[in-house]
Amino acid sequence: MDGTSFASLAQVRILLIPVGNIHKATFEKWADVIRSFDHIRLDEITPDTSEDKSRFMPTPMSAGYLHLTFPTHPPPSWHASFSLFRPSHFPLGLIGIADCCASPSPQATVSAFSSTLAEYFPKGSAYPLASRCYAFEDGDEPSNVNLPTNLNQLVVIPSVMGNKKMYIGTLISELCGEILGAFTGLAKALESPTGLEALNSRLLPQIAYSDEPEGVPFSFESRTWDVPSTIQVPNGSGVETPRNSGDFSQSNGLRPTPKRSGTTSSARSSLAPAPVNTKKRISIGLASGASGRAYKLVADLFLLAGRTSDAVQWYMESLPLLKGTQDVIWQASAIEGMCVAEILDTWSSGDGAQTIPPGGKQPWADMSDRLNQVVSLYAKATPSITPIAPNSTAQDIPFDGELTALSFLYCQSVLRHSQFLLAVWTARGWGKMAFETMLSPDLPPIFAQTTPTEAILSHMSSASSIPRSTIANVINQAHGPHLMHLQSQDRLQVLNTMAAMYSFLGFKRKEVYVLREVLAVAMDMLV
Repeated sequence: MDGTSFASLAQVRILLIPVGNIHKATFEKWADVIRSFDHIRLDEITPDTSEDKSRFMPTPMSAGYLHLTFPTHPPPSWHASFSLFRPSHFPLGLIGIADCCASPSPQATVSAFSSTLAEYFPKGSAYPLASRCYAFEDGDEPSNVNLPTNLNQLVVIPSVMGNKKMYIGTLISELCGEILGAFTGLAKALESPTGLEALNSRLLPQIAYSDEPEGVPFSFESRTWDVPSTIQVPNGSGVETPRNSGDFSQSNGLRPTPKRSGTTSSARSSLAPAPVNTKKRISIGLASGASGRAYKLVADLFLLAGRTSDAVQWYMESLPLLKGTQDVIWQASAIEGMCVAEILDTWSSGDGAQTIPPGGKQPWADMSDRLNQVVSLYAKATPSITPIAPNSTAQDIPFDGELTALSFLYCQSVLRHSQFLLAVWTARGWGKMAFETMLSPDLPPIFAQTTPTEAILSHMSSASSIPRSTIANVINQAHGPHLMHLQSQDRLQVLNTMAAMYSFLGFKRKEVYVLREVLAVAMDMLV
């Protein structure tokens, strides 16, 4: 399973898939070359100045980077409820890798690519936003492939080309430019009256691709669960907020309560935005009827586009609105995005090393407090989807139900906080090495080749001012009853990550304890 990093919220996922009869070694060879482009300078992306694509494009002299990650597995189908809430969780681009020698013709390669694409993403999927198929030639013989002009998705890279890596980098920049151009259509869909209504109608609305000849190329999932009512509780401001019959907490998981009343229309009204300065809103460019959720999603797109200052501005606009409506998971996600944006700014500027006066606060402490707040907010989240029968259990809720989704978001927030502390701890303090660790899904450099001794582990704690017990306590928050609400694949991923983190800390007993649970989950999946 592909790993994730602390900064995954700002990384554009480009899925790599094999096309046709390509050998595994050949696929891995070219996949490694593509993965070497883990970030691209914004000024290397050719901007599209057309009105329908320019909103998230970089300017010709833009500073900053577009951060990329190249998984080889798409997210599972039950993660579809995150399609709007967290677009960074999905492959925004797709690259097919083909072997020209294994295909009789370019048309056959494109046909195999289209079939593979349809297998991975059924019709109507909002993602990927852009896709290409790179067909590589091997050997020293000149190319005999005549590429038809109508095969726009296929790019043949001949064997006689000198610097293939540079050319591949240019192709990836072009693909990224197409992805950023598609962000404008996604933002327009969100800002439309239909989009705003759909965005505020459910806790986790979904988006789909629309092939309508006119209008924006996105539509919104209108499916609703067959539940008799929606729970409402007063939020202290005279507005009723939809709630379910459960209270998600770190210690007790979900505790049902019998209150039920209201309709789904109150959910939309409860998420209406608080009054803000009209001139300021118009200057930013969002319709006056937008909610804090729309602000937060536009901020997510700016973060993915590498425009961190714009992302922070939009996050700041969204937070008062989300806090005012007690929209806790969207508020938590906005805080997470701001933390990641600040790390990217510090990394790109090359800053970070600071002199701490005696008794002064560590530079990482404030961000750790905010990440801890994020975990608390996700812990307070309550699903609006409830079991129909009074004696129903979590198994009665569909796989893509909100109970499973909220449990997953909570665990991910705990692991993100843990990754942050581990990065600072392994780097022996706040600095460039810590930021690079936060951006990478790989092992921290100190654990890549050898296992540090107990003396080295103790030195890292004293140098970073982060005790190992502090990190372990954060990791332990992911272990609890909420794990049982996760799908087996997600539970396995969470437990594996926890075991690896305990191993880094040198806490062998905790590692073995969690590995026993990993084995139990794996056996359940096999049986």
